[in-house]
Amino acid sequence: MLDMPVVNWLTVVVSTAISAPVVAGLLGWLGNKKLADDLAKHNRDLDALRAQYARELEADKSRFVTSHEYLRAEIEKTVLVSRVHFETEFQALKLVFQELAKVRLRISGLRPFFNIRPENETKEDKMKQLVEAVNDIKDAFNQLIETSENLSPFYPPEIYDQIQECQRATMSEINDIQLTTSVEGFTPGWYLRAEKNQREFLKAYRAVSTLIRDRISRLAVVRSV
Repeated sequence: MLDMPVVNWLTVVVSTAISAPVVAGLLGWLGNKKLADDLAKHNRDLDALRAQYARELEADKSRFVTSHEYLRAEIEKTVLVSRVHFETEFQALKLVFQELAKVRLRISGLRPFFNIRPENETKEDKMKQLVEAVNDIKDAFNQLIETSENLSPFYPPEIYDQIQECQRATMSEINDIQLTTSVEGFTPGWYLRAEKNQREFLKAYRAVSTLIRDRISRLAVVRSV
């Protein structure tokens, strides 16, 4: 009769049931309940830690995706140009806006609703100052038209369109003064029409300023190899 090998059943059980929940149950079965409880608590803490790390990883992924999409959108808005292109466009925008600013300063002084004038000023004095102011803004207006038209190929059409709006408001103000002053000059209604023209001018003027800033911020010079 062959001798049967001696089997260490404890070793078999431990080696074949090595997972943490089974080990905890085995320890309880062997009588070491405290150690089994500690191991179970450790497993719960470990599961909670894994869950926390999983949540944080998902949050990081979400932030990364958001940042990536924002960066891609910003890159797509970038306009790559040569240095010559950048300098030409920048100079054109600078010169046009300089002339536009000259008109801006003058249109608000043509017939301001609130103004400080000498107590003994006559209507003839007002008319003389008005004629001088109109002639002054005409010169600035003509210079604006010449500059904006000459340089229009070198800056975006949306900026050109808003400059045109400024020119229309200016022309409306000049024409209204020339056509109505002899009849209703310096009356409340006469001043109110000036306020309307100036408001329309300033709206387009601010749009030009915003468009220029946005345009320059999007231009990126391509480095020469």
